[in-house]
Amino acid sequence: MKLLKSIILNIIVLISLFNVVVIASYKEPIEISARSACFIDSDTGMQLFSKDPHAKIAPASLAKIVTALVVFDKVSNLEEDVTVPSSIFDEFVGLNVSSVGIVKGEVVKVKDLLAAMMIASACEASSALAYYVCNGNIPAFVTLMNKKAKELGANNTHFVDAHGVSEDAYTTAYDMCLILREALKIPMLEKMASMATYELPATNMREQTTIYTTNSMLLSSSRYYYNKIKGFKTGSMPDFKNFASYAVGGDAKVIGVVLGAPKKEDEFGIPENMAFLETRDILKWIFENFERRVILNKGELVNEVDVVASRKSDHVGVIASSDIYAMVPKEVKNEALSRKFSLPEVIDSDVEEGEKLGKVEFLLEDKLISSADLLATQEIKTSRIYKGFYILKQHKSILLAVLVCFAVIVGYIYIARNNKY
Repeated sequence: MKLLKSIILNIIVLISLFNVVVIASYKEPIEISARSACFIDSDTGMQLFSKDPHAKIAPASLAKIVTALVVFDKVSNLEEDVTVPSSIFDEFVGLNVSSVGIVKGEVVKVKDLLAAMMIASACEASSALAYYVCNGNIPAFVTLMNKKAKELGANNTHFVDAHGVSEDAYTTAYDMCLILREALKIPMLEKMASMATYELPATNMREQTTIYTTNSMLLSSSRYYYNKIKGFKTGSMPDFKNFASYAVGGDAKVIGVVLGAPKKEDEFGIPENMAFLETRDILKWIFENFERRVILNKGELVNEVDVVASRKSDHVGVIASSDIYAMVPKEVKNEALSRKFSLPEVIDSDVEEGEKLGKVEFLLEDKLISSADLLATQEIKTSRIYKGFYILKQHKSILLAVLVCFAVIVGYIYIARNNKY
């Protein structure tokens, strides 16, 4: 019975490994005018849509997401007061930058500066935070931004300021997806990026002020509104628009970044934000064609590993450590996903029940869509005697050589003794 079970399991695994993935036909991905785009499953990082995702493009105000990440890393008390220095305004002279009207000498709490930066894209708030965190050394803060980006795997990203005004900075749509994925781990930052308005409290320089989001996709009154968009950040350069977004449709959570969307006008000469429009088009396509579902159940037996040093069992099964989800084209069945196992060839030492023995990766057309740790189904106790036999068996050529040498030595001694007499 045990042998039959093992044979059946191996057949299933082989079918899974060598199955040819054929995706049923669905509408082709839409074409976009933006220079670059990358949309991923928020949970697994699987790319769902991309266009030149590694092209280097100025981030504009998307840089402020990293500014926020550094602030959350370095400031433990967001209620701390910041006195806005006059020096931060020098670089904005003659430039048309986003602002909420914060002035020199104004005392503003860290959390309110963060809100002004993330909601209304206030450049002076970015610089004030950078100045505060690094005691007036804004270049040092930028160094922290670049270090943070590298820590997140954003290797094709480089910042030169805390607000993104400079055209010398660069990032990629893929890198910004990694950065946004990290930002979504901070509840307060996610909340700020989802707010349409925010009340800036009264300060020593002004009365309470209402600020408004630059993200029109959150506003039900806007032509760009899309109810699945939950946040995140806009960016604008003289010739193009950027937009980083977070959208939820049912159980599916999608991070998207559009860079270098050209500035256009509609038939009536009214400016159009192509970053918004193309984000909405891509998300609609994703939610229409993909679904998030379980591709491997917790506790499901998926493979076996040979055991060579136990008297009680010659194999141990491996199971999924938890339910494994993935974003999969709706027409693709789970059986069409190929599996790549990382497991030891044999086990020759003790194993605890539930011990991690390896992992399995799920692939769709050679693209990784999810992975899972694989745990032992039972405890395995090995025997020293059985292990000794196994080691000898594995090294039988060495054993043979030792035996030959021993025989030669014994023979030499025997002949030598006979010659004496």
